[in-house]
Amino acid sequence: MSSGTWVHVTSLRLNAIDAFKPLARDVVVAGHGRDSIALLVVPDVEQCRDWAKLPTEASTKQVLEHSSVRAHVRSGMNRMQLESRGSSMHAQAALLLEEPPSADAGEITDKGYINQRAVLDRRAALVSSLFDPTDLTVIRFSGAPR
Repeated sequence: MSSGTWVHVTSLRLNAIDAFKPLARDVVVAGHGRDSIALLVVPDVEQCRDWAKLPTEASTKQVLEHSSVRAHVRSGMNRMQLESRGSSMHAQAALLLEEPPSADAGEITDKGYINQRAVLDRRAALVSSLFDPTDLTVIRFSGAPR
């Protein structure tokens, strides 16, 4: 973070996946050189569809924009903030990825893990949107900072 605070990305990532379950498959942590942390969330679209009680014909975009899916992610962010011991262990913003990470683009390693750096680099425009307070596609932390 820009404050010099060290972010334990692995712990934060695992906490976020847990906070967003069952809707998130994985999370990419963004915020290097920024004042806060934000998350790119790799959703489990079928779980999100079930959560929102949408028909199978609903598009991925419709599913991820559904108010109940967004509310669940916001609730998870709020819970992470309440349970955290500092600004480096919770996020201020999250964005559900409509396009899953691509192995062809180097976003998935040979062992099947997400290459965080590759995702952040390839999706730089989405990362920027996470820190743009006017972007309405971003899910914002709704509680008061501690």
